[in-house]
Amino acid sequence: MRRRGEAQDGPVRPRFDPRPVERHVLGNGLVLLVRRSSGLPLVSVETVVRAGARLDEEETAGLAALSGRLLDSGAGGLTAEEISRRVESRGGLMLTHGGYLLSGVSLSMGADDLDLALDLPARMLIEPSNHPGEFEKRRQRVLADIIAEKDNPRAVALKRFHELAFAGHPRHRPVEGYAETLTALDPEQLAIFRQRHYAPWKSYIAVSGDVDPGQVLRRVESLFGGWSAVEAEEAPAPPGPAGLDGRGLVLERIPMRKEQVNIYLGHPGICRSDPAFFALKVMDKVFGQGFTSRLNRRLRDEQGLAYSTFGSISSSAGVDPGAFLCYIGCAPEQEAPAVRGIFDEIRRIREEPVPEAELEAARRYLVGNHIFGLESNQEVSGYLLDAELNGLALDHVRHYAENVEQVDALAVLEAAREKLDPENLVLVAAGGHPSHAWHPSS
Repeated sequence: MRRRGEAQDGPVRPRFDPRPVERHVLGNGLVLLVRRSSGLPLVSVETVVRAGARLDEEETAGLAALSGRLLDSGAGGLTAEEISRRVESRGGLMLTHGGYLLSGVSLSMGADDLDLALDLPARMLIEPSNHPGEFEKRRQRVLADIIAEKDNPRAVALKRFHELAFAGHPRHRPVEGYAETLTALDPEQLAIFRQRHYAPWKSYIAVSGDVDPGQVLRRVESLFGGWSAVEAEEAPAPPGPAGLDGRGLVLERIPMRKEQVNIYLGHPGICRSDPAFFALKVMDKVFGQGFTSRLNRRLRDEQGLAYSTFGSISSSAGVDPGAFLCYIGCAPEQEAPAVRGIFDEIRRIREEPVPEAELEAARRYLVGNHIFGLESNQEVSGYLLDAELNGLALDHVRHYAENVEQVDALAVLEAAREKLDPENLVLVAAGGHPSHAWHPSS
C-alpha cells in the first residue's frame, strides 16, 4: 500500500496548487493578499494590524492583547451580541486575538458571505467601540487565567525563562501581561492605544477560498480605502535581545509542591529571515522535534528519564528572534541525569556530523508535513501573512522542498555550532525537590 507522499519507485514531493497569490497595496498602505482555491465554497479572511504586545509599555503590559480580544465587543454601530449573531446566523466562525506581533480578527464563512467576512473586520479595526462593561468582563477572564497559571509549574517555568533570557526586550513580558498591570488598566488607555497603533499602513488582509480576486479587491477598497488614521504612529522596532554572552549558566529553581519537575533551558534564538533557517529546521527534527528525535528517543524511550521532552530553535523564529528552547518533564530523582542528557545531545549535534540516514528521514518528514499543513483555507491565509511579514516570497512554498533537500550534514553542523551556545544558557526548573536538583558540577 502506498503511503502519503510515496510512490512505488520511491518518495515524491507533495504538490502545492500552483495558482498564484495576488498582492495589492491600497493607497493608504494596507496590504491585501488573495489566493483563489477550488473545492468547497468557503473562504477564510485574516485581518490583522501590527499592534501586538511588542508595543506595550512595561507599566501597561497586557494592553495590546486585551485590545485585540475586545475587537468583537462592539464596532461600527454594532454591539457584541449583534456581531456574534451575524456570524453565527451564517454558520461562520470568528476569533479575535491579540498576540506578540499582531492583533486582529479571523473569520471563516461560506464564500457567498464574503461581504460580511470583510465588513465586520473593517468595522472592528476602523470604528472599534469602547464598552466599559465588556472591557471589565474580558479583563477578569484574563486575570483568572493568570491566577490559575500560578499553580501550573510548566507555565511558571516558561514565563520565568522568558523573563531571564529576554531581559530588556519586549519578549520578556507575557503577552497577556501581569495581574498588577492588567488591574491598573482602564478603557481610556485602550482607546488611546488603538488611536496610536491601529492604522492601514500597519494592516494586512489575507483571503483564501473560492472567491474572485477582483471582487475581493474592489470590496476591500470600498471598505478600507478611506481609512486614514491620522493620529496613528509608526513605532520603532525594539532592540534585539541582549543575549547571554559572558553570563554563563543562569540557573533558577522555583519551589512548588509538585512531584514532577518541569525544566526549560535555552537562550535567544534566530529570526525567520536567518540564512541558516533551513539547516536549523532540519537540525531541530533530528535533535528535538517529534517522537523520533534524539531527545525523545534517547531520554524518554531508551533511558526512561523523561515523561516528555522537546527542543527547537526554528519553531519560534519570526520578525523578532525567538528562542532556542528545550523542555523536559521528569521525576525529581531523574532531574540530574535528564539535564545532563540534554547537554550531551546539544554537544553531540554541535560536534558530530548527523548520519545520512537521520538526515534523510528528517528531510522527508519536513517536506511532506509542510505541504500537508496547507490544506485548509485558514492554513493558507496564515501562511500568506507569515510570508508577507517575514519578507519571504509569497510563492516560497514552491521552493520549500528544494531548500530542505539541499541541507547536508555539514550545513547542520555549521549552523548548530554558530547558533547554539551551551556555555551561555538560562535553566529554570519548577517543582520537584532540591535534593535531586541538577547543578553545573553534577
